[in-house]
Amino acid sequence: MAEVTYRLIRSGEEEEISRLVMRAFDEFVAPDLPEGGREHFNEYASPARLGAPERRRETVVAVSGGRPVGVGRIGRRNETPHVDLLFVEKEMHGQGIARELVRRLVDIARENDPAAERVTVNATRYAVPFYARVGFEPSGEEQTVGGIISTPMEVRLGEERA
Repeated sequence: MAEVTYRLIRSGEEEEISRLVMRAFDEFVAPDLPEGGREHFNEYASPARLGAPERRRETVVAVSGGRPVGVGRIGRRNETPHVDLLFVEKEMHGQGIARELVRRLVDIARENDPAAERVTVNATRYAVPFYARVGFEPSGEEQTVGGIISTPMEVRLGEERA
C-alpha cells in the first residue's frame, strides 16, 4: 500500500479532483439515480465550485503517489457542520482513506464551530453503511432532492468513530 498524505486542496488541481469525484460518482452513485440526478451533481462537483477560494479551508485531499486519490469537504447546512462531499478512487477503497478524511473534516468542523454538537451528511445508498461504521446514525428517511437519493445522517461530536 502506497503512503497516503492529507492536505487542503490547492489552487490548480480542481480539474483533476473534479474528474476523481465524477469517476467515483458515476460508478457508485449514479446507477441508482433518477433522470437528471447526474446533471445536478455534475454542477455541484464542477472545478469552479470545488476550487472556490472560500471553500479551500474546508476541502481535504488525500494524496498517494503524487496524485489525489480522495477528497472530502465540510460546509454548513442549516447552521450545522455538514459533510457535503466525500469520494475515494475505487482502487483505494478499504485502506482507511475515507475514514481519515471524515476524521479530518470533523476536526475542521470543531475548529470552525467549537459550539457545534453534531455533524450531518446526506449519505447516498452506497455510502450509508460506511457512515454508520464511523458513528453516523440516520436522522430521517431516504429522500430524493435534485435527482440525488440520500439518507440524512448525523453524528454527535464526541461519538464519532473515525
